[in-house]
Amino acid sequence: MVKGILDSVTKALCVAAGAAALSLSTATGALAHQTTGEAFPHTHDGGQQRVIVGEQYIPNIWIDPDGCEHWVMDDGWEGFMSLKVDRNGKPTCRQSSICATIKGKVFEKGGIWMSHAGKQQVMDFFNADGSAAYKIIGHTDISGNDSRNVKLSTGRAQMVASIAQSTGARIVGVDGYGGRQPVVHGHSHKNDRIEVLCLR
Repeated sequence: MVKGILDSVTKALCVAAGAAALSLSTATGALAHQTTGEAFPHTHDGGQQRVIVGEQYIPNIWIDPDGCEHWVMDDGWEGFMSLKVDRNGKPTCRQSSICATIKGKVFEKGGIWMSHAGKQQVMDFFNADGSAAYKIIGHTDISGNDSRNVKLSTGRAQMVASIAQSTGARIVGVDGYGGRQPVVHGHSHKNDRIEVLCLR
């Protein structure tokens, strides 16, 4: 009789455990795919579905606009390529300087399109220069609306960046400041320019 009672209890426990496992599998089984980075439906209380998206890291090396090379592993860990640091522990990274200035007159008046001769000069520069990476910075004079000038200088900088990239140059940043950073005071055409920052 005792054996019969034990058998009944054992069977009951097995059934309960199986039901719990099935319930857990139904509720959380989809979570096994979270590390792939793909979205998938997940059922929770009430039978409603929500989408869970996991994070995915792609191993890579890149250069920031400050000249620092970074790396990231597929598990999300990041670090600096250079071990040289200053007294505060900040990586000194690559040296940077303005290595070329493109005059605004090579662009159409009030626009971003560049003359054929201007494009060729830009391509010749990037084909000849051996810097590791570049940042392109656009400027205008102070004539006209400030927001329009910022948009214009950014568009021109992006145009130069696209030409540079066509030569295989590595562009790490594109900025436009309009007339906010003049090299001379007043409405001088010298302020209408594109600067190329070289990271060596």
